[in-house]
Amino acid sequence: MSKKTLPTLAEFDLEQAPDLCPTSRMDVDDGLRRLGTISGELRSFKTLSTINALWTLVWVILSALLPQTFLLPRLNVSTKLLALFSLYPLALAGISLLFLWERRRAEGKLLFEEISDELEWHHRTFKPNADYSQSTPDVPKPRVDFGTRVLLREFLDASNMPFIPGPFGAAGYLAFYIGCMILGTVMISIVR
Repeated sequence: MSKKTLPTLAEFDLEQAPDLCPTSRMDVDDGLRRLGTISGELRSFKTLSTINALWTLVWVILSALLPQTFLLPRLNVSTKLLALFSLYPLALAGISLLFLWERRRAEGKLLFEEISDELEWHHRTFKPNADYSQSTPDVPKPRVDFGTRVLLREFLDASNMPFIPGPFGAAGYLAFYIGCMILGTVMISIVR
């Protein structure tokens, strides 16, 4: 039984690299497919997070208004229970959705940057092949195909949260959910 060891730097064979690091086999097309999947997941997470934020806002308003109506005493439901069993779970679910969205966004951003760098490198280092004659002046550089450009822009669009676009969108939603939890705590301590 021989013990298998990793090769030293001098012995390293590039043909073995895919076996040592399986992710090194990903090419631009694989990255684009993965980026498309991530864009779809981001759209789903941000839609769910937005619906959850709006639903949380509705519950905040209802929790503030319901004690003054005839409904709560008739149902024998206290405002404390309403806040405890509605606002906190909604806010925690929203924070969880934001966490998942942010993890996918970071993975997509890494892919986006690497794909962009790869496409830019191919564009800058383009050299016409032997089919072009030396007398041909200015050979145009090939453009990145339309589908790839659209896919990259779709990721950029999917990586923005609704109502608060930009790099601080998720932080705005997080502040909203934390504010709802604080408001729920205040309502529990104020209302009997």
